[in-house]
Amino acid sequence: ATGRTHGLALHYLQIALPVMPLTALGMSLMAVLRSVGDPRRSMNVPVISSLFQLAIEPLLIFTFALGMTGGAIALVLGRVAMVLVGFWGAVLVHRMYLRPTRAGFMADAPILARVAVPAVATNLATPFASVFATSIISKFGDDAVAGWAIAARVAPMAFGIVFSLSGAVGPVIGQNYGVKDYDRVREGYIAGLKVNTLLCMISTVALIVFSPAIISAFAVSPRAAELVRFYCVWVAPQFHFIGLLFVANAAFNVLGKAHYATALNWARATLGTIPLVWLGGHFAGAEGAYFGSGAGGFVFGPLAAWVAYRCLPTRHET
Repeated sequence: ATGRTHGLALHYLQIALPVMPLTALGMSLMAVLRSVGDPRRSMNVPVISSLFQLAIEPLLIFTFALGMTGGAIALVLGRVAMVLVGFWGAVLVHRMYLRPTRAGFMADAPILARVAVPAVATNLATPFASVFATSIISKFGDDAVAGWAIAARVAPMAFGIVFSLSGAVGPVIGQNYGVKDYDRVREGYIAGLKVNTLLCMISTVALIVFSPAIISAFAVSPRAAELVRFYCVWVAPQFHFIGLLFVANAAFNVLGKAHYATALNWARATLGTIPLVWLGGHFAGAEGAYFGSGAGGFVFGPLAAWVAYRCLPTRHET
């Protein structure tokens, strides 16, 4: 980025990045609330904070004429609201707090690290791939980046239920694995794959149908509009294969094989992204880079689903 684009991006990040610890704390409080069987209050943490941010953002951006600064401030206030809502439920309602001790930390840390470290490494793979793809796409100008940015906002909304599915499959598999009901473990995993396919089909059709409205809502240039339309029609369907990887990741984590998820996600983020984005951009311009960003899922999604299936225990195991 150069010129005004560079200045605006830098200014926004200087305001928004310092509150990332609040984001982490809010997500941790959500997890605590789910662990005590209070999914409603867990859901309220992101919902209430998002609604609050949605309400104040237009005021700061337009009414007070703060522009991009107003958007960044709204993000900060939204994260503060996220922590306050989570704190209310986890600490004040459920009393889920305890003064940490050195002995407790030393006892828990190795157990948590066995899952947490590979899980963190796994989750770093997708942003890594996105950063690389964005760097290639940026070579085709601001219109290409604008279209890519819109796609990056729309896709999580359209396929957000798939992200939720991966979070739901893990506990189902884990609970049945814990009581050694291995038939239910397999049923839960297979059901997760089927639901992923159904949800992705619905979301893809919705994106294609509503792509004109999406383009209109963002008021982009004609070239950026072409790229957003291309993404909705040709790139979004690839999310089905990424969803297979998400479901497999959930199974790997609860079956004690989180390192498999790490290896497969990083393989997709590197071997399944870098050469495909570069080749796509080289031979087909921005559209080729867009398509190459998710094409690795064609290989690594089914591969992860098959490996995870092979890792599922059978009724004969003890």
